[in-house]
Order: sequence, then structure tokens, then C-alpha cells
Amino acid sequence: MLDTEVMLPCVGQGAVGIEVRQGDERIAAICERLNDYATYQCVTAERAFLAGMGGGCQSPVAAYAVIIGEQLRMRALSFANGPLQRAEGSRPIAEAAALGNQLAAELKG
Repeated sequence: MLDTEVMLPCVGQGAVGIEVRQGDERIAAICERLNDYATYQCVTAERAFLAGMGGGCQSPVAAYAVIIGEQLRMRALSFANGPLQRAEGSRPIAEAAALGNQLAAELKG
């Protein structure tokens, strides 16, 4: 196992995604109870970063978000535009997508 201080994972690693058929309220309610709020916010920030970088699953980027107290902290890196670039920041948990967008903007320069 590699520590995240040594290597950041790809966006959303370790999170389980469940797709629900549109209009299936019974299954949607069941899945909502399975949703972990902290994991959801972390993955939201990471995915916003990936989208902000214009990337997909083959993009040379990584991001890792964690909740510390009332703050969401994320570290990100990119090889997309040549040499390694790093960014990190934190925001209130409810601003997960904004944090991802912020770090993408910093790395895209």
C-alpha cells in the first residue's frame, strides 16, 4: 500500500458508484441511505478537478480529498501540460465542487 504522501491516486479511487434507473424512486431511496456524505463530498471535489482539467480516465492527473474538521482539503497534480504541477487547498465541505474547480484553474494557469 502506498501512502498518499508518496503517490496521489487517480480521481475517485476507492469510491463505489451505483447507477439508478431514472424514475425508480424505491431503489433511489435505498441507495441514498447507502451514500456516505464525507466520501460523496471528497469525490465531488476530485471529479470537479478532473472536469476542470478537461480530463477523463486516461488523463495524467491525480487528486485526493479528505475532510479535516469542517474543511475539505485536497491535493492535486498534473502532467497534462508538460512537467509536474502541484496544487492544494481547502474550503468548507459544502464547497467541494468549487475546491476542485479552483485547483484545476491553478494548474491550468
